[in-house]
Amino acid sequence: MSEAPPYPAVTAAQPSVSVLFVDDEANIRTGLRRMLHGMRGLWTMRFADGGDEALEMMRAAPADVVVSDMRMPGMNGQQLLAAIEQAFPRTVRIVLSGQSDQEAALRAAGGAHIFLSKPCDADRLVGAVTRAWRLRAMYGDPRIAHAVAGLPRLPRLPDTYHQLVAALPSPDMSADRLTRIISQDGELLAGTLELANVAPTIDGRELTTLSELLRQHGTAAVHGMVLTAALLRELGDPALRRESLDHAMTAALLARGIAHEMGLSANEISAAFSAGLLHDLGLLLFAGLLPEPPAKLVDELRHGSDKICDLERQVVGATHAEVGAYLLASLGLPDVVVEAVAYHHDPAASGIEKPGVIAAVHAASAIVDCDTPDEAFLDRLGLRQLVERWQAQDGSAAASLPAIGPTASADSN
Repeated sequence: MSEAPPYPAVTAAQPSVSVLFVDDEANIRTGLRRMLHGMRGLWTMRFADGGDEALEMMRAAPADVVVSDMRMPGMNGQQLLAAIEQAFPRTVRIVLSGQSDQEAALRAAGGAHIFLSKPCDADRLVGAVTRAWRLRAMYGDPRIAHAVAGLPRLPRLPDTYHQLVAALPSPDMSADRLTRIISQDGELLAGTLELANVAPTIDGRELTTLSELLRQHGTAAVHGMVLTAALLRELGDPALRRESLDHAMTAALLARGIAHEMGLSANEISAAFSAGLLHDLGLLLFAGLLPEPPAKLVDELRHGSDKICDLERQVVGATHAEVGAYLLASLGLPDVVVEAVAYHHDPAASGIEKPGVIAAVHAASAIVDCDTPDEAFLDRLGLRQLVERWQAQDGSAAASLPAIGPTASADSN
């Protein structure tokens, strides 16, 4: 069993949060005050007009969370984040700026933990700050932050993905509208369909359109599949990319099937599918950093997860599970997905006491890696026999399950 990550699972409600907003534009600060008026009873909010004033406020009373613009005169956001990382490493750092600043934000010293693009509505901003506070122990861990900052390159997500994320919560989202968004990037659409066709469909036919994919997997799964396709297309090694497609989709289907048999909710089943797709994101990022060739890294993960995690701690300072979860959190994925990725090798460290998404993804990861799951953990949750049944199958049962969660309506909007 690998060493437990140093951050706890997120469970209980958190106390009042101190938030410092930094932006040199007075109208932006006024807009934030107005937009967040309803949070006054839950947050202690302060506003700074630039980096210098923000640091003075931090020295007087450190904030739990800093939300900063990147492009400011004098001390810019990157310099401010670097100073805060050095002086206040436990403060969570959120960037609220243009999409083009994302990689610079993540590379700033310890990096920005979450990136939000302007314009940003109140619900999204409140959700990001709340998530940042709940996951603050992971964000405040310098091992993980430095491992992310030290990566040779970071994944760039296309504008199409950001448009999709913004549109998915809309109550009038339709299959036609979703198709129009994703079809702007033909390569991304092709990669998403390639990923979907790794697994057999219910009727045995190849999926050739997004509408067919929606009927097979449901709208909620599309988010994870598009994100996975966007990340995988950056891999330069075709063999590694193909193996990663197979690995991700197999794990996702297993996680979905196991979650379904556990009796989890539709939202939890969708989260298990997404976390299964993305559980080895950190491994793919490490492929260009660790001394072993990418194929060997993947092979070692398949046959010795403890060994690869130990190697990662020695060479990089953090495991692929920790780095993958950190980056997924920075992209705004739900906490339940982030935690399942973070604990997929060591679910006991999460502290959970009942069957849930973490357990489903751990079991799926162990099965697809031909590894031995944490049997004591499974026994404690009463899942040992269930997981053993899935180990004896080839994954076809998971592939034949109907779509989980609502699909987008077929009418145009």
